[in-house]
Amino acid sequence: MKKIRLSLAVLLPVLPALVGVTSLAQEKKEESKASPHQQEQVLLALHQKHRTATALSSQGRHSEAEAELREIVSTCRQVFGQEHPDTLISRSNLAATLAEEGKYAEAEKENRAVLAIRQEVLGAEHPDTLLSRNNLAAALQELERHAEAVREYRAVLAVRQRVLGAEHLDTLDCRNNLATALNDQGKHAEAEKE
Repeated sequence: MKKIRLSLAVLLPVLPALVGVTSLAQEKKEESKASPHQQEQVLLALHQKHRTATALSSQGRHSEAEAELREIVSTCRQVFGQEHPDTLISRSNLAATLAEEGKYAEAEKENRAVLAIRQEVLGAEHPDTLLSRNNLAAALQELERHAEAVREYRAVLAVRQRVLGAEHLDTLDCRNNLATALNDQGKHAEAEKE
């Protein structure tokens, strides 16, 4: 989840406008999809709610951020559908918040679900798919399932090296994650090579 430093004092004036987001989503529940104009209105309100969740998370108020994100995910699913990019981003942010709370098994489950959709919709080599796979590996690492984490990191690294190049920041970040996972496995010599 991107960390955006916001004061709650800045957010308080806009919070009353956000209350209507869920009720609008409920109204749209009977329809398969909201109109583009309605989607835009909901999207703007959801972005404000995302900022609130981010502010809460940055203050260490992860359970409150989780509640906000669960509401956002629910609204996104109802208004935009399961495969919409904003739904998937919201679910990824929820997974990150769950991990921050130490709820690694839930984070793994959410990351796997997002990854499956992104692989199907975007393909295995899309940057968002690779990010989801990297996030899954991080959750596996926190669950001390190091061999699985290393497998995921290696797969992501291979694609990123080929597609983005060895010096790209995403590639280097993945290489660092792989080295950490190897180190956690006690494979210090391999970790040093990364």
